[in-house]
Amino acid sequence: MSPSDIKLGIILGGKGLKGKIVVKWFTEEPNGLQSYGKVNLKDGRSFELTVEKLSGDKAICSFPDIENRAQADALKGECIYISKSELPELKNEEYYYADLISMQVEDQQGEVLGAIHAVHDFGAGHILEVSGKISSMIPFNKNYVLSVDLKQSKIKLSDSYLDFT
Repeated sequence: MSPSDIKLGIILGGKGLKGKIVVKWFTEEPNGLQSYGKVNLKDGRSFELTVEKLSGDKAICSFPDIENRAQADALKGECIYISKSELPELKNEEYYYADLISMQVEDQQGEVLGAIHAVHDFGAGHILEVSGKISSMIPFNKNYVLSVDLKQSKIKLSDSYLDFT
């Protein structure tokens, strides 16, 4: 695994006796799990997975060479990754969560407030979790985020962020 790898999901364990695997997916679309070809595990193993059934944010998958419940359960807790280079190019003002994590957060005057600890989406829009001088959940929209500079790894907040501190 390299720092540029993107987490697609996590293996929750086996399902049934024939080696099926339950995966909680983190992709925007459920078919994202199998649309990239081979997926990687942290230890370097690669698999072509097949999604057989979807249920909410989980998928029942089959992996080649995983033939029984014991083999499937042995993968429990493993994350599934792909190389960032396999992801499609984004449109203007679209970002991968992985690009935002650890970015420095500043106020309008340039004072460092902390860094992005996590990005959440609870259904009403994206939320930036900031940790540091402030610890807060800031809506990721134009009212609160003035700019995102991927090259300098900085996010500038409007003074409206004070509503959440």
